[in-house]
Amino acid sequence: MSINKQRIIHNFSQSSLYSEHAIVQQKMAQVLIDFLLTHNPNVQIKHLVDLGAGLNADFTVKLLNNLASKNLASALQIDLVDLVKINSQTIDILDHTISSLQEDYKVTTYQQAAQDWLPANSKADLVISNAMVQWLADPQEFLTHLEAQVLAPHGILLFSMFTTNNFHELAAITKQSLTYYSLQQWQEMLKTSGFEIVACVEYMHPLYFASVKALLEHLKLTGVNNLAQTKWNKKSYYHFYEQYEKLRTDYGIPLTYNPLCFMCKKVA
Repeated sequence: MSINKQRIIHNFSQSSLYSEHAIVQQKMAQVLIDFLLTHNPNVQIKHLVDLGAGLNADFTVKLLNNLASKNLASALQIDLVDLVKINSQTIDILDHTISSLQEDYKVTTYQQAAQDWLPANSKADLVISNAMVQWLADPQEFLTHLEAQVLAPHGILLFSMFTTNNFHELAAITKQSLTYYSLQQWQEMLKTSGFEIVACVEYMHPLYFASVKALLEHLKLTGVNNLAQTKWNKKSYYHFYEQYEKLRTDYGIPLTYNPLCFMCKKVA
């Protein structure tokens, strides 16, 4: 699977306060959990895989806290690149949570910072991935690989990403953006890969900041900086600040996220 590793390293290397500031990603995680609780509340999970865990590792903890399953045998967390690692505090919290939830069972938890984003032979009952797949160069390949090599028969895929209107303010000013796919494109890719869509939702989540400087600090702290490919000088910075200030509303300086969340089931 092809990913832009250097871009991810650049964006996330300074985002140690990710969990504190990534409020949009936290809501996305809750949407995914609510999908599972609504459509399959008594699901029994033996093997769980979290793709792109990294600084978002607490998603696994939140999910386990909500699962009724008593048969969990393994929880595997996989990062996209070596630099994005799960810190020791998060590992301790995760181990404690699994131990307390599964007192009667032996549970092994793995943390793996992977150059190759996925182990070859895992068969998971549930694959989760929050706000990660927009970094992948070929999402169709990602879905096909999950269906063919990762998920067990009738396994569940619970994942989210950002879609076409994400950071539209930034894109309009800088002319730079990740490649985002629409709801319809994702629906077609999922169908092609052999998934049945159980639930999906797309929504807009605007944030407002007191200043352009505060907005840029938010991007830095969350690692979702969309400006990595822009070449800056004093003039271009001034232009950016000036143009973005024109977007100010009564609520402040806007930055709009456009999340898309899916719950899917492997057809066979």
